[in-house]
Amino acid sequence: ISYEANADLQPGEIVQVDYAAEGADVTIQRIIRDAAGNILKEDSIYTHYLPWGAIYQVAPDDIRLAG
Repeated sequence: ISYEANADLQPGEIVQVDYAAEGADVTIQRIIRDAAGNILKEDSIYTHYLPWGAIYQVAPDDIRLAG
């Protein structure tokens, strides 16, 4: 969990602006075909997403910003 200052918030207000995610490994396979259905090109794209914690916004003087 992390906190960000938001000057539009009153003391004690808290707004969640992003949710925690576990991360993921994603592979996308792409096949390009011509009008007759013949394969012209094949490739794949791999991406690894790291996990991250939730993000909350609080008033600038909120004690949670100190830690």
